[in-house]
Amino acid sequence: MAAARAAAAIGKNGAGPRSCTTTAPSATETGKTPKLASSSRPSYLSTIEPSSASTPWMFATGNHDERTNPIRYDAATNSGKSAVQAVSRSPRDAAVVHPATDGTTYVVVGSAGRLRYTWGGPIEDDRNFIVGVDTSDPGNSNVVPGDQSAGTGPYVSQKNFTDLYETIDWSQARYRDYAFIALDVVPAPPGGTTTMTLRAINQQGVEFDRVVFSRKAAGPGLSGQ
Repeated sequence: MAAARAAAAIGKNGAGPRSCTTTAPSATETGKTPKLASSSRPSYLSTIEPSSASTPWMFATGNHDERTNPIRYDAATNSGKSAVQAVSRSPRDAAVVHPATDGTTYVVVGSAGRLRYTWGGPIEDDRNFIVGVDTSDPGNSNVVPGDQSAGTGPYVSQKNFTDLYETIDWSQARYRDYAFIALDVVPAPPGGTTTMTLRAINQQGVEFDRVVFSRKAAGPGLSGQ
């Protein structure tokens, strides 16, 4: 079912968007925000039309997909820290998150454009259940180092317009190529358990990340949890 839905989403006969959805980067613009070629917009939109005509779509131009662990604010460091390790190992062994207690999961869905640059960390690499999530390769870790003196790695923009580089521990799933996110929601009566399953699928129709968000449905006299 997932493969069939993915095939419909990427176009007839499995055709993906044209390779020119973004302009080629020059030597001086590598690493900057890519521009969507205006001539390619009709091509991409017509490619997804068979699916988007009946299924809500929200996409962003770019070339990266990234999902965090559930994050909670850490006052001691004035930063966000992983509350739990939400590791997804396969479609049958998905990560399970309880937002009411675990915290907020963030997903960057910027995978509708051609690959233009690598990840920001000096050793960072893709991390998902196609390439692996349980490896000793430091580039595959959910921890990404930041170096203030070298100006490399993750950073937070400050109110004075400077950048504060920091090591983060929440980069759980990463992918660099065409992909989209599918959301499947199963509602529940008040007091029951409702779920929202997030699946990340590449342009070949192969799923590479899955996480199930679970919480108790609210109702009269009940609070959602």
